[in-house]
Amino acid sequence: MSEQKTSQKPTPAIKKRRPRGQHDARMAFRINSAHKERIELAAFEAGQTVSEFAAAALLKEADAVMEKKRVTRLDEEDWERFVEAITNPQPLPESALAIARHMAKYTRQTENGIEMLPGYVENFPGDLSEGPF
Repeated sequence: MSEQKTSQKPTPAIKKRRPRGQHDARMAFRINSAHKERIELAAFEAGQTVSEFAAAALLKEADAVMEKKRVTRLDEEDWERFVEAITNPQPLPESALAIARHMAKYTRQTENGIEMLPGYVENFPGDLSEGPF
């Protein structure tokens, strides 16, 4: 009987047991084998499990994406225009004030967003086909 050799390498990631309940969710996704090996090696080099390493990397990227959504960066010219607008605001046109009064009267905030009340469209100030301003 001949022995067959397998070319599988042992996973280099360190196995650590975590107390149950510390992590309450699971994620699963597919990647190619070359990427998997790179991630496993990097996790090993970092002294982390693959799960710890992947979670940290995903959270770092998620934070970067969310930061881009929350923060608006302005160049010097736009910054000056912004400061001018908030320090010397221009009065709103009467049409905008009429729409604001209308919305205050015919809408209400709900947990799912803003709800239009009866009469919103029928009593809208101005001609809706031309836009509000």
